[in-house]
Amino acid sequence: MHGNSTLQGTINICWCHKLHMLEIKRVPLHLFTGLQNLRTQLKVLICTRCVQSLQELFSSCGGDKSSEQAWPELHTVCLSFNQIQQLDDSLKLLTGVCVLDLSHNNITDVGYYLEYLSELTHLNLGYNQLERIPALSIGARNKLQSLVLRNNKLENLQGLEQFRNLQELDVANNCIIETVQLMYLSTLHLMTKLILQGNPVSFHPYYRITVVKNMSPAVVTQKVYLDGRKLSRAELKYVPKGDVYKLRTTATMFEASVNSADYWLDTSQPSSLTSALTDDDMESLVHQGSRSKGKSSKGKKKIKKRQPLIDDHTSDSSVPNSIASTDRKSVV
Repeated sequence: MHGNSTLQGTINICWCHKLHMLEIKRVPLHLFTGLQNLRTQLKVLICTRCVQSLQELFSSCGGDKSSEQAWPELHTVCLSFNQIQQLDDSLKLLTGVCVLDLSHNNITDVGYYLEYLSELTHLNLGYNQLERIPALSIGARNKLQSLVLRNNKLENLQGLEQFRNLQELDVANNCIIETVQLMYLSTLHLMTKLILQGNPVSFHPYYRITVVKNMSPAVVTQKVYLDGRKLSRAELKYVPKGDVYKLRTTATMFEASVNSADYWLDTSQPSSLTSALTDDDMESLVHQGSRSKGKSSKGKKKIKKRQPLIDDHTSDSSVPNSIASTDRKSVV
């Protein structure tokens, strides 16, 4: 239902006995009645530019002013482009929600409220004011497949390690500066889509390779897209080797990474590959595409040259007397 400037009075929707999807746009919630009768049957709920608090919607049911009651069939909730500033305990009524979109609001902190949602698989909190990765319940940590946190105020990626089955991550246009924060990508073994563009770290001269070097070894077995572009075979060569790539928790173990904060502020540092890549990596990048193909040596055996005990060009005069005298006796 879409509102307009001539709308007057209340809207009673209690007669929609078979309604499974409801979309409300630009209509104040207090004008709705009968919403409480739909709580047991609604599966998809979309509210745009009409919600100021979650409690008004899920607990009070708008104009019904009803008591708390669960929404057992609801699995998809989209509350984007509203004026929500904080979450509340009304989320405990949405035990079956799998998809939650709270993008384009003014949320500064989600607190512990998202831990009520144990079935979450897709979470969109983009275009808010968040400064840290949200905490989820144990069940949701293992089920979450897609997480969108673009256009927030994130300065670090701490907390990503809890989402081990995450497949898609969008943290574009945040405030991530240090490449050391990429360490938290190493536990995301099922990652297929990663968006980091718009962060200061994405302006690093060897940004893509630095990201790849902090990914899980498991990504080599699947198609992975970084900022919308598929990782090439050359880039996949920098994926860490091994079956298990343990999360490194201290900055001292990141000698191969650049301290980007110092990198951007200290202009006296050389603009080479710095410590993010080894010398072999540098040589590989510099000469990539310019190396000529040599002849195949497959099937040919290398002849191992015998090293003489005494140089064949050594004169008899240079041989020690003891060895020379022994040779003479043997001849006699």
